[in-house]
Amino acid sequence: MGVTSRAMFLATDDLHRSVVDERENRALVEAQAAEIFARPLALQCVPMGPEDKASPPAAEDVTPLVERARKWFEGDPVTRPGRETRRGDA
Repeated sequence: MGVTSRAMFLATDDLHRSVVDERENRALVEAQAAEIFARPLALQCVPMGPEDKASPPAAEDVTPLVERARKWFEGDPVTRPGRETRRGDA
């Protein structure tokens, strides 16, 4: 969300905040921020507002990633009950 002379403000949902708040993860984020901004910054997580939430990615944006992962792991597509899987379905 923003940076001041002493802090970096990161908008997060509850899940991501719980991950970032773990000691090792917080240290990693703060170390990267210090390197990028050339000064130490305290990380402050703030709740996301409705305007901060991203919309889900479009299927055409995700499909190549799913296919690449499927090939990498030599996996088969997973079907949900009541839904047929077509080539290119994400």
